[in-house]
Amino acid sequence: MHPSFLFQKPEFLKRQGSYILLEESGIRIALFGEANLFSPARAPFGGFEFEAGTGPVEFSRMLNCLDEYAAKNKIESLEIVLPPDAYCPERSGWVLDLLSDFDYQLVFKDLNFHLNTSTSGSFHSNLHRSERWKLKKAEREGFGFKQIVNPDWDFVHAFVLASRERKGYKLSMTKTALEDSFFSFPGAYRVWRVDKDLECAAIAVTVTVCEEIEYIFYTADDLKFRRYSPVVMLHDGLFKQALLENRRILDMGTASLMGEVNQGVADFKRYLGGIEGNRICLRKSWNP
Repeated sequence: MHPSFLFQKPEFLKRQGSYILLEESGIRIALFGEANLFSPARAPFGGFEFEAGTGPVEFSRMLNCLDEYAAKNKIESLEIVLPPDAYCPERSGWVLDLLSDFDYQLVFKDLNFHLNTSTSGSFHSNLHRSERWKLKKAEREGFGFKQIVNPDWDFVHAFVLASRERKGYKLSMTKTALEDSFFSFPGAYRVWRVDKDLECAAIAVTVTVCEEIEYIFYTADDLKFRRYSPVVMLHDGLFKQALLENRRILDMGTASLMGEVNQGVADFKRYLGGIEGNRICLRKSWNP
């Protein structure tokens, strides 16, 4: 079985630590921890990987297999962060229904946003008028979007860190970890910039989750250029790149943390044309 998502590939899983791979009826899950399990260890999501052709019957067998494994190994609990529901909309409904039937309880529901490049039309057509005006202003002022093929990771990390700290957020990866991911998964981690007269105004780090999905991992801007809202141009460039690469989804990431919505971030992603969805965390206890 070959996983379709980067975060579920063996080479990515190994970097998160030791794990148990449980497989049944064409469905598998990587389990981290000991008595209290979780999936993933360090990634935006984990959960189940499905072979083509698997459905509710096979998934029920997998959940029974998990119950048997838990009983045999004295497992107390399992916490799972599922992929955003937009990744596999044809499957997400019955997956959640069956998990509920097997007594998995909601831990939190994060608000996730994405752009559907196959049905959304142009990026401009879905922008709020205020963001469309900012984009046109940045274009008139000579701002430009480009990929950075050989990033200076000291600069990239410092730029993103400064932007996030200014907004009261932490950075989930160190400079070393980010740089290591870039070289360990060639072509999967990429860096993009919006410049004005060779000066960096905004940066994005994206991850190719699979052939159909590009995930915007980090965005950051320089306060000096805030009135031009260069992050809008950043998304415009990423949307156009996704079209060129035949991506189906440009995942804009969450606007919440463990279910607590940041309304300002959510509104901004809506203004960019983002489509709302969920990224759900569930938990089952065998020995409460």
